[in-house]
Amino acid sequence: MKIINFSVVIVLFLAGCQSTPKTSMPTYRMNSPEVTSTPLTVNLSTGIASTTEVSLTGEDSSTDSGEAALFIRASVVAIDGLKIIASSADNGDSTGSVTALYQFSGLKREQADAGNFSQAFSLGYVFNSGTGSYVSLTNEQNNWQQDTGLIDLAWILGYRITPQLITYGGPFVQWGKAEVVNSINITDTTAIEHNSLSDDDYNGHLLGMNLAVEYRFNFGLGLTGEFVASQSKWKNSSVTDNGINIKIDYQF
Repeated sequence: MKIINFSVVIVLFLAGCQSTPKTSMPTYRMNSPEVTSTPLTVNLSTGIASTTEVSLTGEDSSTDSGEAALFIRASVVAIDGLKIIASSADNGDSTGSVTALYQFSGLKREQADAGNFSQAFSLGYVFNSGTGSYVSLTNEQNNWQQDTGLIDLAWILGYRITPQLITYGGPFVQWGKAEVVNSINITDTTAIEHNSLSDDDYNGHLLGMNLAVEYRFNFGLGLTGEFVASQSKWKNSSVTDNGINIKIDYQF
């Protein structure tokens, strides 16, 4: 249970609608450890996935929850075993990522058959930006803007059940910093204490685990379902979350 300072409650009551700085951390994965060995192989995908939305100041618990997002993704095989992935998601904020995935164990995708055990590491950069506003005690409109940058590292293990069906997953971690810039028109001391509205940096991280099942038809179409559980911690917030993700893709 979160404990809220009494002065914060008074300010919220008097000021009305509040929107404290928050950031979104994407928790959808759906990256198979099996990589095609042929360079320039392209995969395009879209789906509905989960993100964890966190109040950076810890004062708005209603934002500490999972949010659904529509995403699009494209990947290309750079060299044998190495794939570059770019993804963008829309959940009200601007969220995207660039990831390099390298398969270091097991047969490549076009060679894999039932019983193949594969492993891969992925390293990526995740970025998110958002804006919001609040009304001060003097009824003045004030704004905030945040920009978040995260490093994403994952270990992915997969087992091919049939030539068309694979299950995979593993642990992942994200860590980084959110920079918040505020537009302040408040002279009331209590309001300033509540909003902590000087520009600030917030350090945070997320630990998670995923489990996915992917079925690929013979003509290149693939369907993936995934469960993700995660826990994120920031300067003033700690959130445990989980989500169900769905992806449809086509391998060219």
